Formats: sequence, C-alpha cells, structure tokens
Amino acid sequence: MAYANNMFVFATEENMKAFILEPKKYLETPPTIPDTYRLMMVGPRGIGVHTQAAKLHELYGWKIVDYQELVKSRIGAILREEVHLPNNIIPGLSKIGLSQTEIDEIKSGRPFPSWKFIPWILDNLGYELMKRPPPPPPEEGAEPEEPEELDEEAKAK
Repeated sequence: MAYANNMFVFATEENMKAFILEPKKYLETPPTIPDTYRLMMVGPRGIGVHTQAAKLHELYGWKIVDYQELVKSRIGAILREEVHLPNNIIPGLSKIGLSQTEIDEIKSGRPFPSWKFIPWILDNLGYELMKRPPPPPPEEGAEPEEPEELDEEAKAK
C-alpha cells in the first residue's frame, strides 16, 4: 500500500486496516526489526536495488551480500589456483570449491544452477559449515539397516 510517497507491506490484512484508520499513530516511531530478519532484493540493472540496500544497511545495520559480486570473486579465486579442489569442509579451515566438471561448465558459459552457491553465501555471512553428521549407531540388539538401493534416476544424478 502506498502512503506519503512510501510503500508499506503488512503481515496481515487487519494490520493494514488499522494503519489505514490511523497512519500517523504508526509513523511516530520507527519500526522495530528483528535481528534475524532477511530480505532479498532483485531487479533489473539501474532500478535502485543497490541504493535501497545501502539505505537499509545505513538505517538498520543489515549486512549486504552482493550475490553476483560474491560469486564472481570466488570463481575468480578458484580459477587462479593451480589445483581445483571440490568442497573441503574442515572445521576452522573450510574451503568451498568446485569440481573440475563444474569449473568446465562455468568456463564454457553453460547455465550453472545458482543453488550451488548457497554455501558461499552462508560462509560469507559467517555461518559455520560442516559435513552432515554420521547416522547414530544402531540400538543394541537391533539389526543393522541395509543401505537404500538407489533407483536408476537417482543413480544418474
């Protein structure tokens, strides 16, 4: 909803109706934003995404992650290395790499799934990355579980 040259988004319709009845009541103090609030801003070049992100950083101290710049710099660092290691997660020494096949795909200009860069974003934000823990040992007297057989489609992946 637009009001006083600003755009407002409400969690519920009731909140919006309350705002419409007395907007000044809600504008007297700045909103409180939870520490864990996350926002993703996307848009075409020149629309002001970076400008708005900088304003939010200035107002609320939010960390800005420029996805394209992060990926570009990390890929550049990987390509400068002589040996290309795949993901190597060691506590305190984490290095998130790409396999040679993935590097070749990027070099050839083929589309590359963006979800593969999520660990880089999490690492950039300071989240500790770790390998998946092993399954718990079987209970005493229980028969060990047989590993699941993959179907042909899962094997192909």
